[in-house]
Amino acid sequence: MWIFLASLAMLFGGCLVGFLVIRVRAPEWPPAGSPDLPPAFWISTALLAVVSALLVAAEKAVGDGRTARLTQLLTAAT
Repeated sequence: MWIFLASLAMLFGGCLVGFLVIRVRAPEWPPAGSPDLPPAFWISTALLAVVSALLVAAEKAVGDGRTARLTQLLTAAT
């Protein structure tokens, strides 16, 4: 598992460096003619943020021993 995580981190880091090289060398950003991000991108990003907040709150409920609240938060996150 550690080898998999390390290789995944290296892949992500390589992609990030490649993006930054392209970004720095571009005279303008975004390049002319590139398509706009679709509305579904923003919707999915908002959903990920909401679900993440619900899961953080559920983790806090576990620490506080509030099982009823935990069940509510996990149900809302799904």
